[in-house]
Order: sequence, then C-alpha cells, then structure tokens
Amino acid sequence: MNFIGDGTQNTGKLILYGWDNLSTNDGPGVRLALYFKGCSLYCPWCLNPFLQKVMPEIRWKSTNCIHDFECIKECKEKAIRNINNTIVIDEEKCNFCGACWEVCKREGLKPAGDYISLEQIVSLVEYEINLQIPPRSVTLGGGEPLLQGYPMLNLLGMLKTLPINHILLASCAGVDNQELWQQALKSTDGILLHLFTVDKDVWQSVSNVPFEVYLRNLHDLAISEKPVYIRIPIVPSFTNAPETIYNLCMFIKKSLPHTKQVEFRGYVPNSSFKNPLFSLKDTNISSEEIIKLCSLAHEVGLKETHWRGNLRTLDNAPLNYSISENKMDFETDV
Repeated sequence: MNFIGDGTQNTGKLILYGWDNLSTNDGPGVRLALYFKGCSLYCPWCLNPFLQKVMPEIRWKSTNCIHDFECIKECKEKAIRNINNTIVIDEEKCNFCGACWEVCKREGLKPAGDYISLEQIVSLVEYEINLQIPPRSVTLGGGEPLLQGYPMLNLLGMLKTLPINHILLASCAGVDNQELWQQALKSTDGILLHLFTVDKDVWQSVSNVPFEVYLRNLHDLAISEKPVYIRIPIVPSFTNAPETIYNLCMFIKKSLPHTKQVEFRGYVPNSSFKNPLFSLKDTNISSEEIIKLCSLAHEVGLKETHWRGNLRTLDNAPLNYSISENKMDFETDV
C-alpha cells in the first residue's frame, strides 16, 4: 500500500488515501486499486476507520511513538495534546500543515489522505498501469468514493481515455444523490458491491443513509445490467447466521441477476477486520462455518461463491485437480 499526504489543502480536489498497484482483493484479477476517503457506513468491524471521514486526518501509531512530545511543541495551532501518554488531535484546530509529522522521528504521526488534483491522479494511474501486464484493470475504492461527488465522475471520464481494459467502482450503494449514482453506473464497467444486509434495522444501525435510498440504488444497479462483484464480510453476530446468509443469497439471486461473483471474507482477530472498537474483536469465525455458508450459497444457486482471507489455508481449502489436453487446473475455492 502506498500512502498519500503532503499537507496541501484544496477542496476542488479528490481526497486520496493511497493505492495498491498489485491488488488481488479489489475485483477480479490483478488490479491497480485507488482508495478514496469517505464512507456511508460506520461498521463496528471497519477494515480501516481512517477511510470513513471525507477529510484528511493524522494517524497516531502508539508503537512508533517515543513520547518526546516534539509534535506538541511544534504545533502552532495548539491542536495536539498528550492525554495519558496518548496523542490526541483536535480536528477543529488542526490545519493539516504537516509540522507535527515532519518533526516525528519514528513516524508515530503520519498523514491519512490528502487533496490531490484529478490530473495528478490520472498521471499516477497512467504510470502504474504501464507497469502492468495487459489486460490492465483499475478499481476506484474506499470507503464510498462517490461521497466525494461529481469530481469522481470527472475522474471516471478521464480514466476512460487511458488504455484500461476494466474499471470497477467499489460501493456499498449508500449514496444519497440518485443522479450521481446513475451517472456513475453509466461510467464504469462494473460495481464491486460491499453487501452485508437487506434488513432495515441492521442497515440503519450502521448508516445515516435512508434504507429506502439504499434499496433504490440497488434497484438502479440491477436495471443498469452492469456486472456486479459482491463482497460479504462474515462477522460475529452480524452476518454469520445461516438465516442471514440465506436471505442475502436469495436477495442476490432474485434482485441482482448480473452478479458475476460472491466473495465471503471471514472475520478473525488477526485479520484486517480488527477495529479495536469492535466489541466482538476477540471472537473467532471458524473455517468450518465459512465452508457451510459457502455450501449454502451454492445450494441457493450462487455457484460462483468463494471465500478468502486469513482463515484460508492449505489445511482447510480443498485442492481439486483436473487434467485435460495436457492442462492442469488448480482450484482452491470451496
């Protein structure tokens, strides 16, 4: 992962958090994945809480901090405090000038995201995709990229001029602006949909976007006939119940007919799903549970359902070999 941040503020630009030029986690194949700040959800198991706000932030990493408090002395806005050996930053006072992380000796403080011009982003993409072996693929992710508004549409249009074979837009369908959502569907080659519920109470517990808007967006996605790649987090007390997965799978089968693939990501404490604020962060999902949920999805008719993540090992992933015309296929998906 490459991170962005030099302290430049300009609200006419997109806020880019970072990128991965060899991602295998953001859609089919090997892709250039760009991560933009802002999300419609505040899931307690959030993969990266620093992607939630549509604004640059400063991250403090306690294990790197030597507690010399030079950052506090350097901050002219008095936006940094030491509370019980914890560095706390007042976002209302902070002007993101960069003085604090520049004086930090061991990168205890680092910027999380910055305002980057569309031209700079396009140049970055152009450089990175030239390093890829065709077909060249890009995913605009987050968070919810469309929370940054129409500049994201402009970026999609500009990327269409580059030799890119496939552009995916990652989304949870939590977008209030229907026109923006519909235009985005027209401008992309597919949607990487983060889906974990079709239950009104559950949705409203993690989002301020009205449930009716969420369902409307999923309907617009279905009638757009755009290919959909779905990722479902399997999280304790949220999505690990067979009944929950059954309802999700039936919804996908009936309401999202252009789904190409469903991917389960199992929660384990040492995986990327380890938000310290998650009350069930020490609760395991077993590989046996994931296998049963995959089997359930297959029975419903979603044959292109598989699972991945830190739970996946050679010990629990069946290895199927088939030899035809001197070719051997190696499969590790359930």
